[in-house]
Parts: sequence; C-alpha cells; structure tokens
Amino acid sequence: MRIIAALILVAVMMGCKSSETTLPRVNACEGGEVLTLVDLTGLDGCNWVFEQSDGKRLEPINLKDKLPTPTAKDYMVIYKPRTDGASICMVGTMIEIVCISPIN
Repeated sequence: MRIIAALILVAVMMGCKSSETTLPRVNACEGGEVLTLVDLTGLDGCNWVFEQSDGKRLEPINLKDKLPTPTAKDYMVIYKPRTDGASICMVGTMIEIVCISPIN
C-alpha cells in the first residue's frame, strides 16, 4: 500500500513539474515601450540614455538602481516622465524607470 501511495505521489509531482514548463513566459514589462540603450559618455555630463524609435532621447534618473551593468541593446521599458529635476546632459526628457526588461 505504501508503494502505491509513493508512486501516486511521484506521478502527481511529475505532472505539476511538467505543467510549469509549458506555461508561456510573460514579459515583466508587458505594455512598455521598446527603447534602445545608448552610451553617450563622450558628451559632457552624459552617460547612458534611451533612444525611442523616432530618435528622441530619454534620460533615466534611476538606471543604476534598475540595471546595475547597462549594455547597449533594446529593452522593454515602462517609465514615467520627471519634471522635478535638472539634467547636466540635456539631450532628452528625464524619466524614472518603473520596469525594465531586456529584449532577446
């Protein structure tokens, strides 16, 4: 009887494991905007900025908090504009990142 109970338990656990792997992967920042991270370190007072598809730039104020090691590539980003500060770089609109996820 114990063997049957153990086999049933193993079968149930294997069923749970296989259903986990078949679930679709959901992007944590779904509904965000696709932005390209660009290194503007050569410009005075600049660092990493995002570029939108139309060429406009966004200056994130909390990039290091959300992405400790930035890489120049595309990201899905949810952000909110910030108007309560000043930028040294002055190449775009200042933003606060709410969610950021790399696009593979």
